[in-house]
Amino acid sequence: MTREQFIALVKSEQEALRGFLFALCCGKRDDADDIAQETLVKAYLSSAGYRDEGKFRAWLFTIARNTFLNHKASTRTLDDL
Repeated sequence: MTREQFIALVKSEQEALRGFLFALCCGKRDDADDIAQETLVKAYLSSAGYRDEGKFRAWLFTIARNTFLNHKASTRTLDDL
């Protein structure tokens, strides 16, 4: 996937991604925006391995969900300390 293709796909999914993360973050917009940014960086760095044409949203949302879960686990650990 080229950089231009990635940008075009992200533009079409960006609003849905932010809404998805906003819901997962229980309305905490700052957390949702931080996780969305981290998700897009991870997706871009992994975009060479993307192969399922037509399933970009599912691939991107899976990265977002995993990033959210990692974020929750790291904050829970810090809260426990």
